[in-house]
Amino acid sequence: MMLAFAILTLSPAAWAQNNPTLTEAERGVRRDDRPAVHLRIAALDVRAHLIGRTADVTVEMLIGSDDTDSYEANLALTLPADAAVTGYALDVGGKMIPGQLLEAPKARNVYEDEVRAGIDPGLAEIAGNRFTTRIFPIDAAHPRRFRLTFVAAFDPAIGLVLPLARDAAVGRVTVAVTADGYAAAPAVRFAGQPIGLFQIEDGWRGEATLGTAVVREGLTVTGGTLIGPMIVARHSNGEAFFVIGGGAAGDPEPPLRGGRLRVYWDRSLSHRADRTDLEAEVLARLAERTAPAAIDLVTFASDRPQVATLGDAAALRTALARVTYRGGTSLAGLDALPLPAATQCVLVFDGAVTIDRGTAFAPACRLMALTAAPGADGARLGRLAQRTGGAVVGLAVGGEAQAVAALAARATAPVSVRDAAGRRLDTRALPAGPGQWLLVGPMPAGGVTVRLSDGGERHYAPAGAPIEAEAPGALWAAGLVAELADDPARHAAMADTARRYQVAGPGMSFLVLERPDQYLRAELTPPKGFGAEWLAQYREAKQNWDKEHRDARQERLAFVIDRWRERRAWWSRRFVPITRAQAKRTRDEEQLPMPVSAPPPPPPPPPSPTPEPVQPRAVMPPPIVAAPAPDAGVQEGVSGDVVVTGTVRSNPLPTAQEPPRAQIKIDMADLITKRPYIAALDVAGPGRRLAVLTEQERQYGSVPTFYLDTGEWFRLKGDAATASLLLLSALELPTSDDETRQIVAFRLERDRSFNRAVELAEQLAAANAEFRPQPGRDLALAVAARGRAAGRTGRADLERAFQLLVEAALNPASSDFDGIEVIALMEANALIPPIEAAGGRWTLDPRLVGLTDTDARIVIEWTDDDADIDLWIDEPNGERVMYSNKLSSAGGQISNDMTDGYGPEEYAVHRAPAGAYRVRINGYDADRINPNGPGHVLIRLQRNFARSSETQELVDLDLSFQSGRDRNEEDETRPVATLRVQR
Repeated sequence: MMLAFAILTLSPAAWAQNNPTLTEAERGVRRDDRPAVHLRIAALDVRAHLIGRTADVTVEMLIGSDDTDSYEANLALTLPADAAVTGYALDVGGKMIPGQLLEAPKARNVYEDEVRAGIDPGLAEIAGNRFTTRIFPIDAAHPRRFRLTFVAAFDPAIGLVLPLARDAAVGRVTVAVTADGYAAAPAVRFAGQPIGLFQIEDGWRGEATLGTAVVREGLTVTGGTLIGPMIVARHSNGEAFFVIGGGAAGDPEPPLRGGRLRVYWDRSLSHRADRTDLEAEVLARLAERTAPAAIDLVTFASDRPQVATLGDAAALRTALARVTYRGGTSLAGLDALPLPAATQCVLVFDGAVTIDRGTAFAPACRLMALTAAPGADGARLGRLAQRTGGAVVGLAVGGEAQAVAALAARATAPVSVRDAAGRRLDTRALPAGPGQWLLVGPMPAGGVTVRLSDGGERHYAPAGAPIEAEAPGALWAAGLVAELADDPARHAAMADTARRYQVAGPGMSFLVLERPDQYLRAELTPPKGFGAEWLAQYREAKQNWDKEHRDARQERLAFVIDRWRERRAWWSRRFVPITRAQAKRTRDEEQLPMPVSAPPPPPPPPPSPTPEPVQPRAVMPPPIVAAPAPDAGVQEGVSGDVVVTGTVRSNPLPTAQEPPRAQIKIDMADLITKRPYIAALDVAGPGRRLAVLTEQERQYGSVPTFYLDTGEWFRLKGDAATASLLLLSALELPTSDDETRQIVAFRLERDRSFNRAVELAEQLAAANAEFRPQPGRDLALAVAARGRAAGRTGRADLERAFQLLVEAALNPASSDFDGIEVIALMEANALIPPIEAAGGRWTLDPRLVGLTDTDARIVIEWTDDDADIDLWIDEPNGERVMYSNKLSSAGGQISNDMTDGYGPEEYAVHRAPAGAYRVRINGYDADRINPNGPGHVLIRLQRNFARSSETQELVDLDLSFQSGRDRNEEDETRPVATLRVQR
């Protein structure tokens, strides 16, 4: 339950000039965020249904074009604070087809795949209170209509505000408002004009048609008198929910004076974008009004909280003005601070946590939350305040005095909500005015009792039949979804709850597709709205699809076994490298241009020495023993193949002597891209670095790349504290996405911040692993690194990492990324010794078991979908191992060429001849729908892989893509490192 929740909403005039914004991309290819020239909003229809102090809102738009070419529309609409999106539909062949709610990365991936294929999808994404939709294609003959539905709660003094403002005229504008539960109608205005409401049966209704109009103001609903304090609404899924509005009787008690005030102030990067000046002013006025004997200022970000004790309001103003905003948002460490008892606590932040999301925070004082962020996470702030009987206070320009009063008031507030039998109800508090409350929750049999902080009780009972409406149930569900989203392990429960109530929770999006095969490829069940013939085609295709998937699992296992057999044969083979002269001659001949005529061919080069036959080896991996775990018996996989189960054995497997450690040194290239801010830092003296950073941040700090680059620069200079804050700052920006999180997780693993690395990897895998294997493998590697670092206590991590790697290898979805199976099995088999050393267990088909150690192993992956990035290795004899020359005479081998994005690609050499191995990365082909975006490559340089002496370096770099006919120009590649092998 979230209690005593007060939000002051922005007035319409406080919103930006253009809402919604509309941009276009010709043929779906994004080149920049140029305003729409050819696309326009041809029609706008707004409908609102008020259910007491909550509302269901529908916005429908028609996007038209004046050009015969196809364009992708990208429309963004800012919604009321704390609104929850409940639906999205797109016209398909004249019918409005509702979108499917699924994980945002999967929705985006499927959408972009369809755009690349020239097919007509629609995508709707939600970030905070900002809705965006992408629709393709739109041309002069084929306008597209979409429908957005959302729910919101509102304070009657401020009203329901849908901020709309367009400079360009809208072709046709209509609006309709209905209100249930009102004795006297609220006041309604749209586009600056009043709209009268007329009583119809038990409710009110009003509508208007404006024709072509320039919409300078949106929809506002204020005032009105409710029939009673409780309304019951029935959600479309059949469940009933209550809405209860109330307030304290009489005047509030005067604020306490003296005591100790504690301010928890967010100094993460994202707080910089909020009106911190307003928040600081409110806190200073609060201190002046309550005159505390001492003020604790606790500032927090992703590093350790910092505490300062201040004497008065002036000192508080000064301290807040000097705060530097940097780092991720984290509540970690706040509960553990040894602080004196406080009489009043105020938490200042927007509710958005970017790292350490599972951290609990409940100070030993009544906590009030204050935020000036219009897109604040009210659900999280409400949960934090509820635990101590506090409230959430929103802040807007001109509302400072009201906010001070709300913070200082000793108002009576709900402390629990129970049913007629005394059982606690899971309730959420919603925006309400000072001294008021607005509660929603599942409607029990009988009445509802609200217990108050002054010891009193209020009893509520329904006064009539339930109203058919989404808002009460959806708003309650949105709070639950937000809470579940904090824990990646509860991702499935979060997604199920979001779909049950059609609430777009964190990381969820709506996707509309058209044809049965699209729904099958996306593994989605089509929604209602398609015709009988279409559904019959879908059912028939689904039967074939299911059979193909069963067969694919069997075929995948056979394929992987064959590939693994090839890898083991390579590992056992003895190679004899050719000479440098032979390698040069071969490369020269490969680079000769095709002759115009046909002269006699040149004599062939001397044949390479025939590899020696395989000789018995003195060092072999342990024999594979099909010994099942005593308590597990023989297990069977999906295909019915008997598997090997590894466990602790009373008679350990015999172990062979480990090969001698390869002596390899690594010389790293300069991997930081020389952007202007890096050049400025390079010439700054040690004492000026932070000042220069702040100067450059003002100019370049709007994109994650700035923080990724500067974080790496400070790390290389030995300033780990600043580097960590900068790295996690990259998560704070509105433009941060899964690519940002992937890079940050990779670097956190490198820096041995394993818990945070795993947290981010869990988020990525939960949302992405269903449709591509790379996030599951990335998570496995982060979990394995944490498990290895923990020794015997890391058993659970090691076992889980092993299973994740096996799934990445065997999942039929991995067939789109051939090559990952061998890479993942190499890594899974390397975990068997530490698993057994920690007393753990492992299970794997015996044909896939075999430790495959190497002197050197280099694995790359990248963050771009549909991009082709290649790994090049120049070996000591001059041979270049790459996609066109996958196996060298020395046995250096490149895995399958990944041309459809993400990777991984691997170079491995079992016994590396002495000399220098030069590592390069080539950007061969960019993503077609984002051709100008740079690639980002993550690289693992491993020495003595799968041996007790294994070491690895994790590095990453930006990469530009080559263009033209020849995309293998060496000068256009990025050097990474040189490995120098000594024998």
